[in-house]
Parts: sequence; C-alpha cells; structure tokens
Amino acid sequence: MVARAGAAFTKLVYQSYLSDFRPQEWDYNSAVVPYKLYLKRPDLLHVEWYKFTTPDWKDRDNLWKRVINWTDLYVIHVMGHLDRDTSSPQSIKKINSTFGEVMRYIYYGSPKLITS
Repeated sequence: MVARAGAAFTKLVYQSYLSDFRPQEWDYNSAVVPYKLYLKRPDLLHVEWYKFTTPDWKDRDNLWKRVINWTDLYVIHVMGHLDRDTSSPQSIKKINSTFGEVMRYIYYGSPKLITS
C-alpha cells in the first residue's frame, strides 16, 4: 500500500489488526483483510491492478520465458529465488526474458542483450 499519513483506509486496516490479526498468516493480514475492506469501502482508495503486480506469481512465465514491456511498471518482483543459476552479473548478459532485461538495466544501465 502507498498512502499519505493518516489515510482513512490504512486506519481501517490497522483497526482490523486489533481484533483479527493472525501472526502466522502474512497473506491473510496483508492481502485478504485489506481486500475485504476494499470491497466494503472502494471509495477510500484506488487499486492499481497492473503497475504494482506485474508479473505476479501466476504469470511468472512473463518474467522468465518472455519479454514484456516493463518500463511503465512501478514495481517488479523478480522472484530471483526461483532460478538462482541465472542471477549473476555474467549470466544475465544473454538471458532473453523480462528478468534478463531488468537485471541488465540494473547492472549495466541498458536492457539490451550483451553478446560480447
């Protein structure tokens, strides 16, 4: 969530934790509860369905096996833990995927494949 200090929606989330916080269930606390609150009070926030969540775990082929336009995304969860063999600065030079482009941009300043 991104919100200004004292936003009404974040207050609702916090209040829900006082009566229904589940210490062992991060997904319930950080996703299920806020989503239920959103369904009750959609007027309190804007949900950015694409720019904060793409690619998500269901679409991880868009990260590892395809190249998508990622330049307008606010966040990319690179899920590097899923494929440790391809995450070194040397190995990413030739990976033709969204992951490869993002990593080359971070390491080398350009998303383009490096063939030399």
